[in-house]
Amino acid sequence: HQLLSGDARPVAAILEDTARLAELDDEARMRIGFLHQALAPCLQLAGRITLRSLLTMAWHRLAMPGLIGADASSNIEAMLNLIEEIDEGGLINFALLDERLQKLYAAPDASPEALRVELLTMHAAKGLQWDVVILPGLGYGRGRSDLPLLAFTDVPVAGGVQPLIAIRGAVRSSDAVYNLVRGVEKVRENNEMARLLYVACTRAETALHMFGHLSEESGRATKGSLLELLLPDGIDDSCFGAGINVMAPMEKEERQERSQLTRIRAVPEITDSAESPTQESESEYFWAGPEAAPVGNALHAILQQVAEQGVEKWEAADTERTVTAMRRMLVGEGLSGEMLESALKRCKAGLEKTLTSKMGTWILSGEHEDAHCEWEIWFKQDGLSKQRFIDRSFIDHDGTRWIVDYKTASHEGGNLEQFLDSEQQRHSRQLEGYRELLQKMDPKRPVRMGLYFPVVDGWREL
Repeated sequence: HQLLSGDARPVAAILEDTARLAELDDEARMRIGFLHQALAPCLQLAGRITLRSLLTMAWHRLAMPGLIGADASSNIEAMLNLIEEIDEGGLINFALLDERLQKLYAAPDASPEALRVELLTMHAAKGLQWDVVILPGLGYGRGRSDLPLLAFTDVPVAGGVQPLIAIRGAVRSSDAVYNLVRGVEKVRENNEMARLLYVACTRAETALHMFGHLSEESGRATKGSLLELLLPDGIDDSCFGAGINVMAPMEKEERQERSQLTRIRAVPEITDSAESPTQESESEYFWAGPEAAPVGNALHAILQQVAEQGVEKWEAADTERTVTAMRRMLVGEGLSGEMLESALKRCKAGLEKTLTSKMGTWILSGEHEDAHCEWEIWFKQDGLSKQRFIDRSFIDHDGTRWIVDYKTASHEGGNLEQFLDSEQQRHSRQLEGYRELLQKMDPKRPVRMGLYFPVVDGWREL
């Protein structure tokens, strides 16, 4: 928080800000130095290797595997598998990630001791028995709820049931009937709490241990808690013959000490992952960063608009309106200030180069047959429905189906041809998957595929 708060720059830039680092103490600077040294190669490779490989590399360079046990390692593997499944060319759909995380569970403790313990709610335990039952947290109340506008209950009368309904009065003095109805319901709620506690206590065959806390001021249980049913008069109550053990409360300082985050006492040695990619020329290329995904989203949307209209019908006025639209998209992605202007510049450069490029205008032509933009294709795999999006596809005048995938990487320094070759190799598997899908849909039609780089007007056919 001390390092990053109030600073909108990328973390990598802040880690190199000597003035900001000088404000921290020696230990903090030492830890940040370790973090920077460990993650610097990962930041350079972001966007050039799969997300799984990138995260694995960072995980190992941070020396994390040596700090966790076997169960935690299996959970890390499960998370990496999930990342690999939803990795779309180096980008993550975070809404999809949240949805999938709802169904992803940590591996259970596999030790023999853990198999002897079950964790259940009181309702779920009904009808079952255990040698030993432990009931924690009985001292907590049920919490206060807002009084409903309408109170409803029913009471038994001769020949049936009589419903009672009352509306909450505008002032307390007019709430007599309302309080009567609520009082009936309150008695029922208390009876249900007592029944639930009875069910929980009678699950034990040999031993029952109950834990709860009393108020430090009054020495009594919190009103409305399960413990109040057991100790209505405090610890002087008989508690139905159960043994009562009183534990002294911890001092405030002791509680705070126990709740502090446990730190690694020494900064570990930086280790290289066995899976770390070795690409000597990667440092010559830079295009990833916090604006990479917003630029990609904006350019994809605009290229779709041009293709659906047909590049032949595109006019200068359309480009002017599009620049305004791209700015709105980038702002919507959370960019502002210098980062926004830098991203907008890349978007404009990509659009202008595409519109003046022979390859770009061919891809966006409105004269192709059966043309699609952001083509959504569903298919079955391993019994599950899966979805793919193809940036651009069409049939050319020779009857060949083309698959074109846009890659919005920019390029600074190094050899452009070498960069495009490496991108071709990196994305070949993705396009092969698209090709297989389309050939199943139309087995007799030839399919060709390529990568188009709008920002550098680059093209690679696979």
